[in-house]
Amino acid sequence: MSVGAFASWSRQGDKSGISYRNGANTGFVEMPNAFVSSNEDLVTTMAVFQRRIADHANVRGYIVINVGQNMTIDTRLTIPKAAAGGRLIIRGGGRGTPIVLTRGINGNLFTVSDGANLVLENIIIDGNSAAFPATGGVLMRVERGGSFTMNSGSVIRNNSNTSTQGSGLMILGSFNMTGGEISGNTTNPRNVSSGGVSIERNGVFTMSGGVITRNTGGVSADRDSSFTISGGAISGNAEHGVNSHNTTAAQAVLSMTGGEISGNAKCGVKGTLTMSGGLISGNCDSGVSGSLVMLGGEISGNTAESFGGGVYATGSFTMTGGIISGNTAGRSGGGVHIGSSLRRGAEFIMQGGEINGNTAGTYAGGVDVNGVFNMQGGVIRGNIVGDRFNNVNVSVLGRFNRTGGEIIDRSEQ
Repeated sequence: MSVGAFASWSRQGDKSGISYRNGANTGFVEMPNAFVSSNEDLVTTMAVFQRRIADHANVRGYIVINVGQNMTIDTRLTIPKAAAGGRLIIRGGGRGTPIVLTRGINGNLFTVSDGANLVLENIIIDGNSAAFPATGGVLMRVERGGSFTMNSGSVIRNNSNTSTQGSGLMILGSFNMTGGEISGNTTNPRNVSSGGVSIERNGVFTMSGGVITRNTGGVSADRDSSFTISGGAISGNAEHGVNSHNTTAAQAVLSMTGGEISGNAKCGVKGTLTMSGGLISGNCDSGVSGSLVMLGGEISGNTAESFGGGVYATGSFTMTGGIISGNTAGRSGGGVHIGSSLRRGAEFIMQGGEINGNTAGTYAGGVDVNGVFNMQGGVIRGNIVGDRFNNVNVSVLGRFNRTGGEIIDRSEQ
């Protein structure tokens, strides 16, 4: 049977499929693995929106809900697990103009259940912070076992939450961001969770595109959680770009293979990071603070009021590639600061890469050693204190062992 000039997804009783019309012939073809709300069937009321979400629990494939007009969400919505693990896609059907779903109730606005899989496209979820300044909830909560994806055109914005559970998103399951924006979400900066995305224990966040900006903090990662950035940007947040909350027994796994973390008011990344690509730049309280394995990428243009403009290594730091350049510290360690009087166990092993063109106010434009620095390869050159080159400084607390590499007191070889 061929589908003629007009066809749309529809329901007949408890069946879903295609209703079609071809000339004088009409009919219905059951397709039990999918139900799509098409442009001929745009959702324009909360009652229908809730019913379509509930339909997802009984479908063996996927549902696409095309939302046709802006709506106020006046009830808390839970995305159910599909009968056979299918996806629910909520898509703005406004012919390219995103549809806005605005908070109209306190608490968590959307909750993705264990086993549910939600995709957001061309939809703006707005927290309406002017009307709800202390919501006690996030805009999107993903439970353990749940999955959420943000694609191009999706926005999660403008939520205010005074609790400790983040503000934009709270991830206990998995979150995949390929595009869109998370912006303007705020929480009390004394709380451990960020305004943008809070990854709780065992949660997983993978970012390959999109922007996280103008939140209290960009991404907060609890111990035993995982965050990977390969594309997109985390920029212009009022606290850290990425902040992890580690203990001696458990740590968040942070990985950067691409993308950008830039222009945040505190550290670009605070925690334990493996970096093989991407850019950490223009952050105001060190580019990276914590432990670092640097295989590639660039850390540049960051500042610190006192120590470690590029990297403040409070744990171990191994560098085999990449560039640390153009960073500034008010006192010492424009490029790298290793350890302190309180953290004498910090160690920097340099096997490759380059540290160049960094500056400090007092000493060690390049590397300030308060822990242990083992230089086995790589290049340190052209780092400055005042009007003189000053590449490496070893304090009375530090130890410098050099078996390879180059230290060059000029800007160019």
